[in-house]
Amino acid sequence: MKKKKPHGREEVENALIEAAADLFSKNGIHSVSIREIASHAGVNHGLVHSYFGSKDNLRQRTREYLLKNLWKSKIDFTDFNSALISGDQVLGKDKRFMSFILREVTDNVKDKGPVSNKFPYVEKVVELVKKEQENGKMNSHIDPYTLVVGLIAMRISFITFRRFLLPAAGKDLLEVEKSISEIMEEWFSILSK
Repeated sequence: MKKKKPHGREEVENALIEAAADLFSKNGIHSVSIREIASHAGVNHGLVHSYFGSKDNLRQRTREYLLKNLWKSKIDFTDFNSALISGDQVLGKDKRFMSFILREVTDNVKDKGPVSNKFPYVEKVVELVKKEQENGKMNSHIDPYTLVVGLIAMRISFITFRRFLLPAAGKDLLEVEKSISEIMEEWFSILSK
């Protein structure tokens, strides 16, 4: 079945961003042409320049779009563990996000600043860590931001490099979630008082 051709500025922009998300995450940023993106979106390639100015601007808008969609998902902020687990589940919902970010890094895409200046997930989890520290359940000598960002980096590493990291830790690749949970529990025991 042929997909409906987008009409109007908003539909065309969304179609181009979706196409860019698909192709950039699958094939890399430098190896995808504007014509391929436009073809995948079902529009004329001139519209990429008309609406975005350049392939790099489209890449940046695509990253913003994927990041924004990530934060639309419901995360359980009941407690620290729930926030980490549901955060993992959100990362797994749209596989393009992780692939896209990885492609930006491996394709040596040069940006002039941070991906974002707002990280609502990090801020909320930091608040949960502070509560755990105040209640004496977690070591208070650890900076909450360093802790949260480090744990997120660890989880992203497990998602991205699990085929290498889990066997290196002597863990079973056939039971990925169980293996990652065991490693995370060890880390939490280090953090606890």
